[in-house]
Amino acid sequence: MSLFNYLLVPLFLFLGCSSNGQINLTSDHQILSLSKTGILLSVNLDTNDRIKRGNNCYLIFNNGKKKYSLKLAEGKDHYALDLSMGSYQIDELNCGTFYYFKVDKEAAPFYVSPGKISYIGQLDFELHDHGKLIWGHTHTNRKKLEENILSMGFAPNDVELSLLRF
Repeated sequence: MSLFNYLLVPLFLFLGCSSNGQINLTSDHQILSLSKTGILLSVNLDTNDRIKRGNNCYLIFNNGKKKYSLKLAEGKDHYALDLSMGSYQIDELNCGTFYYFKVDKEAAPFYVSPGKISYIGQLDFELHDHGKLIWGHTHTNRKKLEENILSMGFAPNDVELSLLRF
């Protein structure tokens, strides 16, 4: 094996995965509009100032083979994720040692169809005292969901509504 291979393989592994073996995702509306396979998700995260400065919250989900990590912003934000087709499930919300929430098995599955962008809804996460988390859908009203889709730069006719089931 050449010196080039010894340097290239570790670099590829470092760039492609986080230190805990998860694939870190970034939201990119432009890439999703080109690939046309993935999900749109709205998240309203209210930590009530319980997360120490420098710590972040991550939404963790998997497709049975790989784990994915999405860094969440405080407040309301929209995310566009270019994902390969298949079944996925939200596993946890991780905001550090004292705010780590595992989702019940099979509580929030979703499916990515080839050539389709699915809006899986708006989720609210609110942290309370003693590590308690309240979460779920805010809106199931079609008009409000379509407003969220429009605010992300997508036409509602180009996006399939496929809300998470709890």
